[in-house]
Amino acid sequence: MTWNAYHRRDTVTRDAMAIAESRRDGVLAWSDIPDAEATFGTPDKLVAALQMRWHTRLSGAVERELAEQPWDL
Repeated sequence: MTWNAYHRRDTVTRDAMAIAESRRDGVLAWSDIPDAEATFGTPDKLVAALQMRWHTRLSGAVERELAEQPWDL
């Protein structure tokens, strides 16, 4: 993946998250996301990228809490 492709994917995922946050209906607004089809090709690939971003953030939050309170499970 090139640096430009990485940034394009990042922009599209951020746009998708912003639209999802504003709509709050649980539906992927594929047609409302600029450059989504050109960047990801299919909605499934965008959902996978969004899931990876969510997982990464969740893992980071868990690690931060464990670093502060390692024995307080």
